Amino acid sequence: MIRLIDTVDVNNTLGEGVVWHEKSKSVWWTDIEQNKLYAYQVNQKKLAVYNTPYRLCAFGFTLNSTIIIAAFDCGIALYNYETQTIDWLFKLPSNSPIRFNDGRIDAKGRFWVGTMNESQPQEKNAGLYRVDTDLRVEKVADNIGIANGIAWNNEASLFYLADSALQTIFQYDFDADIGAINNPRIYAQTIADVFPDGAIVDSKDNLWSAHWGGACLVCYSINGETKTYEMPVSQPTCVVFGGDNSNLLFVTTASYGLSAIQKANQPLAGSLLIFESDVTGSDSHIFSTAELTHA
Repeated sequence: MIRLIDTVDVNNTLGEGVVWHEKSKSVWWTDIEQNKLYAYQVNQKKLAVYNTPYRLCAFGFTLNSTIIIAAFDCGIALYNYETQTIDWLFKLPSNSPIRFNDGRIDAKGRFWVGTMNESQPQEKNAGLYRVDTDLRVEKVADNIGIANGIAWNNEASLFYLADSALQTIFQYDFDADIGAINNPRIYAQTIADVFPDGAIVDSKDNLWSAHWGGACLVCYSINGETKTYEMPVSQPTCVVFGGDNSNLLFVTTASYGLSAIQKANQPLAGSLLIFESDVTGSDSHIFSTAELTHA
């Protein structure tokens, strides 16, 4: 069961990539289309907003408190959000129709991030990348339409990846030691006009998936059961657990593409939604490169 207890009404166009930062007890997310990075200190209810030089699509924290591993639309970088300093690790071709999209950090401190073809996702020419802790960037999968919903089970033996263009969540075998995915199979599929977006796994290994266009979160349990939780917006985008007791569920949302009438009917579209949950989340991870050794 989840219960809406608070909202942060920031009018995001495309809120995404929500991450919990345990040290500061704050939740962070991005508005891809507005070039904004948000940080909300939950206990004090303090909001900070940072401009980004490119569309920030996904990110994770590092050992340095002001540097994130950032997947901008055009490439992957170590980025200081206070000074706006960029140390590029990988860039897409300047004329590419591909941009980066969803990303997460695994238990070994590696950053995984997928791409998407913004104009023609049906072309399936997007992929999945892994950034190792030595800063090497490797493409590990291709033939993807829109890479989304990156998550792992708690033992780090299973990997989840949604292809939103196919309306399908895939499950892979995962080798945590070398960061390899194998044996993809269909885990879940959504109905017409509903697309699996960002996801997270809770402490009981249930997969929580935000369903764009479906006005809901769906919890897929390890025993094959599903529970659907209605949202007050049609386009929930990403989800993460956090809070003092890891029982708060944070959901980013989007107003992207909504008509004036739809926006009037969904006043919380573009807000961060905060729910209290009867389940808890798993530990969050940071990008563990030795290049950044001070906090």
